Amino acid sequence: MLDARMSIWAVKSPANESAWDPAKSARENSALFKPDSVDADDNVVAALVDIDEHFGVHSFPSNPYVGILVIGAPLSAGLKTELEENGFKHFSQTDQGFEARF
Repeated sequence: MLDARMSIWAVKSPANESAWDPAKSARENSALFKPDSVDADDNVVAALVDIDEHFGVHSFPSNPYVGILVIGAPLSAGLKTELEENGFKHFSQTDQGFEARF
C-alpha cells in the first residue's frame, strides 16, 4: 500500500494501481497520472506540469507544494536540468529514487 504520510502523485502502473487504495493510502489531493511515455524522465516532467497547475502557488498561494519525492526513477542529468528549469534547487538521492525541493 502506498504510504499516506503526504499527498501522492503517482504514475498509473500495474504496481501502483495494486498499491493504491484512496480510502487508506492516499491523503487529500492525491492522484494517479496516466503515463505519456515509457520513459521515466518524461513521466516525471509530465506529472510535474499537472502538479504545478493544481498544487502550485497559483492554486494554493498560502501553502503550495515545496518539493517532490520521486520513487522508481533515478535523477538523470537530463531530468535534473528539467527540474532546475522549473525552479528546483536542492536534490538528494534516496534508496528508491530522489527528492527535489525548491
